[in-house]
Amino acid sequence: MLRPLPSRRRRAIVRSALWTCAGALALLPIAPPWTLQAQDDPPLPHARPLPAKLEAFRYPHVVIVRDPFSGDAGDGAAAGPDGAPERPLLRAVILGPRARALVDVGGSTQLVSIGGRIGTGVVTAIDRDGITFDDGRRLALSAEPHS
Repeated sequence: MLRPLPSRRRRAIVRSALWTCAGALALLPIAPPWTLQAQDDPPLPHARPLPAKLEAFRYPHVVIVRDPFSGDAGDGAAAGPDGAPERPLLRAVILGPRARALVDVGGSTQLVSIGGRIGTGVVTAIDRDGITFDDGRRLALSAEPHS
């Protein structure tokens, strides 16, 4: 076990810590502002494009169809090129007291819970293998890679 520090030494440590904090706070107004505007900045002249191997790891483009916090779920139906509704793909499930499912419908991603609508169906159950609709249909978890 360590011996306790003498009070004079303890005061010296506290005093140096206070001076360090005061110095940092005094220099704060002259520090450059911190921003995240990387997409607005022009590319650097020495920057190289990503190699083709890394292009596959870019984030997919997600189109937000509606405000997820608005409470209005809409009908969620998406039509394919021939006018027929596209088949939804279940990408992920989040289990717990308030289960959720991440579903791709017609190129857009939706987060649904029990009672939510996907197309004309209402989600009645979410489990580790997929989701179940009110008409008995089942949508299994997709094993396809997201493109």
